[in-house]
Amino acid sequence: MAVFGCNALLDNRPADVNADLFATEPADDVDAARGAGRDVDASVPDPNDPVLGADPGPDDVADAGTDSLAPQCAAGTKSCGDACVSMADPAYGCAADTCGSCAPVHGEAACVAGQCALGACAAGWGDCNHVATDGCETDLSSPASCGACGMKCPAPAHATAACVAGACAAQCAAGFGDCNLKPADGCEAQLLKDKHNCGACGTICLVGTCQNGTCVWNP
Repeated sequence: MAVFGCNALLDNRPADVNADLFATEPADDVDAARGAGRDVDASVPDPNDPVLGADPGPDDVADAGTDSLAPQCAAGTKSCGDACVSMADPAYGCAADTCGSCAPVHGEAACVAGQCALGACAAGWGDCNHVATDGCETDLSSPASCGACGMKCPAPAHATAACVAGACAAQCAAGFGDCNLKPADGCEAQLLKDKHNCGACGTICLVGTCQNGTCVWNP
């Protein structure tokens, strides 16, 4: 179909303007026109356009993948792996920038002001130095801290200090016994020659003497 322009209406001659309306400049001419600052057909994409012409770089692709995979977590939570977890959960490190667990020695973990802290100590252990980073470091079954921090068992006579079930006790030296059951005076009985505790507490020599832990009758 012929298209008639203004000239055809004025002098009754048909004018075919199809070529003028629909022609586009070759790519080389378009680049040259852009370089000279002339107007060009907006339908021709500019390869230097950061939106239309540039291919996405590896960083852009990586960022897009990370943003699409990371869950959007609510306030007070953070993303660890593919889940949102509480910032008050010591199993995920408490702080916003870590997912590693808090793991105190011989104790329970807690979160305080966004930091790992020490909760309750395990049975038989104490935080005697008040340093949270080394957990509950003290064995409360030792004579130096028997049952509680700083509870030191004294070294009784003829014995070595000991802690048994959280209470001070004594390990008697060979030949001695704590026959009166008074830890304060240690192992007071001499089992090798005490006729009332001959060889063992409560063994009485009715006659004779106690020699080397044995009752001996001397007629």
